[in-house]
Amino acid sequence: MLVPSMTDFTCAPNPIVAGEVTQCTIITRGPFGNRAAGAQKSDFEVLLGPGFSYNSAVHASGIDEFGFVVYAEHAQESSISIRFRCERWGQKSVLFQEAITIIPGAPAMDLSTMTCAPNPVIQGQRAICRVTAQDHFGNVAACLLYTSPSPRD
Repeated sequence: MLVPSMTDFTCAPNPIVAGEVTQCTIITRGPFGNRAAGAQKSDFEVLLGPGFSYNSAVHASGIDEFGFVVYAEHAQESSISIRFRCERWGQKSVLFQEAITIIPGAPAMDLSTMTCAPNPVIQGQRAICRVTAQDHFGNVAACLLYTSPSPRD
């Protein structure tokens, strides 16, 4: 017998790098924690938090296991949730949530910027420059501060 509130919901990897996917798994369980069949993929609704651009459809991986893939873009703390519709078991829907951290991808050199003070830089004077590298989604992947030596140093 399936007990919707005993369902396991996990996503891996976590944290996830922007531009990559995380695989989410749903395992339905019975009253003693054993795997239990009876759910259908249409019983699950996927709810994405900020930072995710899309997810695949929920698919059945077996009679008691379901899964879907989520694509991440924006670096931030977020979450992925599923709503398990349980009306046919005489229960209200159950919501499960997985906290997810999306971290920046590798720096894209064509998206790097540099700002210096003073601007324009004057030969022979100290300048402080900030280099910011972003990944392909605009997330800050690295930030460096550089101070040039003055002629007297």
